[in-house]
Amino acid sequence: MPEQTDIPVKILLDGESVRSQTRARSVGPYVLVLDTVLGDHGIDLHSTYTGHERTSTLASHLLLAPPGLKDTIAAEHEHESIPVTHARRRCLYDHLQHLQDLLQRTGADANIPLDEEAVAAVER
Repeated sequence: MPEQTDIPVKILLDGESVRSQTRARSVGPYVLVLDTVLGDHGIDLHSTYTGHERTSTLASHLLLAPPGLKDTIAAEHEHESIPVTHARRRCLYDHLQHLQDLLQRTGADANIPLDEEAVAAVER
């Protein structure tokens, strides 16, 4: 069973804090799954990062938002830029950048201020 951690991420849409949930699941040392759901807005982002110190990091993102926005994005990153094995904070940064982009695609003015508590939670 993957280890699951709640990540305290605050999301502002049009200047107002919105209810959301971000979770990280470690599927061993080489795979990290990050999910952010804004249930009241029907917006989801699911990201998976797979990598090893001797390989590139592969990232896949599933984006869902109304009205009917559904998209997948796959990317390959140099290990040093997003090292899954020892700097998972960089996976979180990438995930939240994709979330910011998704929220902007819906027309929202989005802001995701990140604090050390969230970064520490994903590094556990």
